[in-house]
Amino acid sequence: MPSIKLLTLNLHCLEEKNIILNQNKIITEILHKNIDVVFLQEVAQYDESKIIYENVKESNYGYELQQQLKVEGKDYYYYFVDIKHSFGKYNEGVGILSKYMLHDLKGNYISKSQDYYNWRSRKMIKGDLHLPNKKISLVSTHLGWTDKNEVFEDQIERMLSHLNKEHLLLIAGDFNVSPKTNEYATLLNKGLCDLYGSNPKHLFDPTHITDMDLHKGSTRIDYIFSNTKLEVLKRDILFKEDRVSDHYGVYIELKI
Repeated sequence: MPSIKLLTLNLHCLEEKNIILNQNKIITEILHKNIDVVFLQEVAQYDESKIIYENVKESNYGYELQQQLKVEGKDYYYYFVDIKHSFGKYNEGVGILSKYMLHDLKGNYISKSQDYYNWRSRKMIKGDLHLPNKKISLVSTHLGWTDKNEVFEDQIERMLSHLNKEHLLLIAGDFNVSPKTNEYATLLNKGLCDLYGSNPKHLFDPTHITDMDLHKGSTRIDYIFSNTKLEVLKRDILFKEDRVSDHYGVYIELKI
């Protein structure tokens, strides 16, 4: 495997209009770019949906993407952990779609809150990709910002404490901070490399569309980090003109 193609996307639960059309757009990009791993956040499934296996229900957004890929003749593994109750009707979590089987799956809280009914509760999901000469830990995560209840830097510390630093780490998701912030500087000070932003002209490419909570206007808050510098062969922001969520997708191809 000389390179790996990655996409991270916050799905905005099932709150967008034309969900089936949006899913088709996501599938089209996965197939067109032959993406290896898709990191998903705000993955929703309806509370009342039938359980398919473990904690995955038939309305699970990531599971539906997996099934549509199967119809197209592409087999992807799907991994999901639930986190909290959202919008009064969803069981929400984070997930990973991967062409390759992942090992040592873990879903860990990174927030101080571990209350299913507290919207501030946050988790990460991690799975290891075993290659002949290295192990890659793939992480999908959704962080919260600092307020009177949570501290962003503490969430980073908890996340990193669950990871094996001897592995190549690829950590992707919605970090809820922009490159202008002290929180972003903390990520870099922890030895993480901003892969998409490694080219300075792309550092402020927006990934979130409109005002939300502490973010005003279009902002870059979705990232793919590694714990070592890697050569980025391609990079792009997906779904800008034909959007599928209130976030855009971040795509990169890495030389590994």
